[in-house]
Amino acid sequence: MGDLVLGKAFDDRAGCAALVELTKVEFDCPVYFVFTVQEEVGLRGAGPASYRVEPDVALVLEGTTASDVGDTDEANYSTSVGKGPAITVMDRSVISHPKVVEKLFKLAEENNIPTQVKRTITGGTDAGKISLSKDGVPTAVMAVPCRYIHSPVTVMSLTDWQHLVKLAELFVGDIAVKGVEF
Repeated sequence: MGDLVLGKAFDDRAGCAALVELTKVEFDCPVYFVFTVQEEVGLRGAGPASYRVEPDVALVLEGTTASDVGDTDEANYSTSVGKGPAITVMDRSVISHPKVVEKLFKLAEENNIPTQVKRTITGGTDAGKISLSKDGVPTAVMAVPCRYIHSPVTVMSLTDWQHLVKLAELFVGDIAVKGVEF
């Protein structure tokens, strides 16, 4: 893979960079790009933000653990770098809305975007607070697989990141055309 990049703590930075890229797209529907704080210490920023915005649907973008290293058994991999963005079905904070997950996989398949399912349920994301906001919000998580997450030597694939951005753009574009079907 010639598209690997190395940097400090790509976890939520990968998601923030994706949001910045998505702000450049003109969507035919209202879109809020929310950059929250304190995800790692209790999801403290996402709750108030979601309560204020009152979204019809939410898509959380971030980085996630890639365990395709060294002596790790493939059966214990969470995700793998270079196999596309990971879609979270559930983790310790959220059970993603099945219709949102289904829409993401359908759009990925229709547009030849590789994806993978995050196979472990450890960790949590801002989706946990967002999905429980007010009357509930259909929510899902897409993440870029990152090796050595939360470290000064995090590794990720730029192609995985680009696929995450493209799939998020397609998802919002689909909502702009068809509305929220949940």
